[in-house]
Amino acid sequence: MIDLADRRMALSVELDELEAAQGAAVLDGKPFDPATISAKRSELAAIDAAEAENTRRERVAAAAVQAERRAAIRDEMKVSLAGYEDALVRAQRAAKALAEAVGDARTRARELNRQAGSYGMKTPVAVDPHNVETVLSRLIAGELLPVASPSGFGVMSWISVPSPEWSTEYEKSIRPVFQAVIEEN
Repeated sequence: MIDLADRRMALSVELDELEAAQGAAVLDGKPFDPATISAKRSELAAIDAAEAENTRRERVAAAAVQAERRAAIRDEMKVSLAGYEDALVRAQRAAKALAEAVGDARTRARELNRQAGSYGMKTPVAVDPHNVETVLSRLIAGELLPVASPSGFGVMSWISVPSPEWSTEYEKSIRPVFQAVIEEN
């Protein structure tokens, strides 16, 4: 492709020379054919048009690239939005199930505490009504740690302490105490 800027420069120099020659011819009373100047001016106008067309083509190409990029982002957004919606639904279901399970754990801990007292046995600390919320909240905070800061998540905050492994805690200090009583004859 012709370098339009170089061609414009060469034509401008030629046109300046022709216009100077035309001016000299007028001053000297000599004839001068203006068709050459008109041809050079037409060629300059064609270069202007070519540059404008080149700019238009570049804009069209850039717009096409931008449109493709935006279409790809929209496709990604569709997937992300569906995944986000699914995650929110699952999180809400899990939160409801968690709230129900926490409520059940508190109720069962109160029952075990009352039953242990009625039976005349010492209640394990893990089912003491004053300790149940601490144990459960540490368990919940520990489970949230992979997606939270060490001290909280959103509007929830907690003291950064390691979460007990609930199954170990249950098997070690709760189940044996009650199982022994249940299995008495």
